[in-house]
Amino acid sequence: MAMNEKVKKAFETAFPEAKFEYNDDVLPEHVAGWDSLGHLNLVNALQTEFTVEFQVEEIMKMDSVKAIYGVLSERGLS
Repeated sequence: MAMNEKVKKAFETAFPEAKFEYNDDVLPEHVAGWDSLGHLNLVNALQTEFTVEFQVEEIMKMDSVKAIYGVLSERGLS
């Protein structure tokens, strides 16, 4: 499964009720429930999808889909 598909799956897991168009430009204000608790749920889903544990600094960077791709790429994950 490609990186973007795994990230999309993590979003679907973290925000099952949210209705938004998934794309690279998605920000927290586009997704109902992407608040501080929702962010933790998203990080947990991403960690499960990619079988990795993120550092606090990485988690704090993840403020958009593009930023998530950046963190994953820095880690060499795909």
